[in-house]
Parts: sequence; C-alpha cells; structure tokens
Amino acid sequence: MITVIDESDEIPMDLLETLLNSVKKESRDVSPAASTLVEKVLSSCARKLQPCIIEALKSTGTSLDMYSPVVSSICQSESAITQGHSDVKAKENEADEKMSEEQVVLRALQD
Repeated sequence: MITVIDESDEIPMDLLETLLNSVKKESRDVSPAASTLVEKVLSSCARKLQPCIIEALKSTGTSLDMYSPVVSSICQSESAITQGHSDVKAKENEADEKMSEEQVVLRALQD
C-alpha cells in the first residue's frame, strides 16, 4: 500500500476516505489490527498524504478529533513546517542585514 501511494501522482479520494474511515476513533467496523496497519501507512506516507487529508477534512467539515492522533499529527505538522520555513527566512534576512552592515563598516575603514 505504501508503494502504491508513493508512486501515485494523485491520491484517489475513495482510497483516502477508506484509509481515514479506518482510523476514526468510533469506528466499530475496523479491527484494531487493521486500524494500526492504516496508521502505519498514513505515517509512512505523511508527506504525500498531508495535503490530501487536509483538503478532505476541510471539504467534509470533519474535525480532527474524530480520528486517531496520527491524523492530527500529520495535519499539524504542516503548520510546524510552515513555521519552520518562516523562522529560517527570518534568520536568513538577519544574516543578510549583518553582512551588509559589516561590508559598510569594512568599506568605511578602507576609505
């Protein structure tokens, strides 16, 4: 299953719905072993499935609270990634500003 998802250009919505239904907290139709297996698939394919899961939850208006913690961690990792990129950009900008200041000081000393 992991290979199928990794090699897919697009994740079929019915596959995603099946996976998500298998990790709903109140799902009684799914054995614990099957639920654990789906959690492992979701975790292994988190990067690829993340945007699809977020979009599916938004389009259905479903709460993260209805699913296992694995789904929450996949969806919340987007904000952590986004925040991480923002932090890196801010540090890069600070470094660029320090370089500019140092260059001005060096030029002033040379003159």
